[in-house]
Amino acid sequence: MRVGVTFQLFKRVGDNLVPEKFESYKEINVDTSYKGDLHQLIKVELAEVLGVPMQQFKVKTYEKI
Repeated sequence: MRVGVTFQLFKRVGDNLVPEKFESYKEINVDTSYKGDLHQLIKVELAEVLGVPMQQFKVKTYEKI
């Protein structure tokens, strides 16, 4: 399933995560053959695409395309 995701990245500053001042948008393909919450599947796929841990971004909205 193709999904458009709006998210906010966080930068690591010392031991803290500081949110960036803007939101980003990315279209990703989510494999829905896995059982589980769609929101969690989106987070896993987005982390892989962005190359950052799931703790370093927050999904704001998503929509099926």
